[in-house]
Order: sequence, then C-alpha cells, then structure tokens
Amino acid sequence: MINKTKLVIVIVLGIFIIIIFRSIPTIPPSSATNTSPTQQSATVDYANDAKWACREFAADNLKAPSTAKFPNYNNFIAKKVNNKETRAKGYIVYSVYGEVDSQNSFGAMLHSRFMCEVIKNTSADTWHLVRIEF
Repeated sequence: MINKTKLVIVIVLGIFIIIIFRSIPTIPPSSATNTSPTQQSATVDYANDAKWACREFAADNLKAPSTAKFPNYNNFIAKKVNNKETRAKGYIVYSVYGEVDSQNSFGAMLHSRFMCEVIKNTSADTWHLVRIEF
C-alpha cells in the first residue's frame, strides 16, 4: 500500500511540475535579441521582395509596360550578391533572373528573359534599380 501511495504522490507531483513549467511565459526569439538594423538585414531574406521589385522595374522598361505578363513569376531566381561593405551601410543587393511576355513597338507579343540587379536600402525600406538587361 505504501508503494502505491508513493507512486501516486510522484505522479501528482510530476503533473504539478509540468503544469507550472507550461504556465511560465516564454520570450519570443525576435524580442529576446537586441540586434541593430544592419545585423537584421544580414539575416533577413528579401528574395521575394527583390523578385517583386524586379518585376516592376522590368515592366517599366518595356515598350508597352501595360502588356507585360510574367507567366513564370514563381520561377524567378533571386540571388543575394552583397558583401560586407554593402551590409555595413545597410544595403542589400540582389540579382534576379526572370522572363516576361510583352508587346513590342509593332504590337507583336515577344517572350524575353531578363536579369535585374536591385539594391535595398534597409533603413528607408526602398528598392533601387542598379541595372536591367533583356
């Protein structure tokens, strides 16, 4: 009988300890670390934002921007190409490779590949076109 009582006490104490530890609030990892914007920009992945920015810049550089279609947008490739110097200044550089269908000046639909290089100013949260090649 004593062994059963000890077992019940151990089980009840174990459950009590589990309940106490589960009720303690945890600090989310993002607020636990105090990182500067430059450090954050080195770890945050802006690939999807870079793809979107290059999509907009590509359309703006076409003969008929309103006819631009990006049938393979999900297949765009974005590569981070910045170095320590650009990260230290709060900039992130991406090269994006994609395809676009659009009308030329004669109204014919053309399929083109392009390479776009963009730079993100993390402090101003803006994208700037460095170069684009069709």
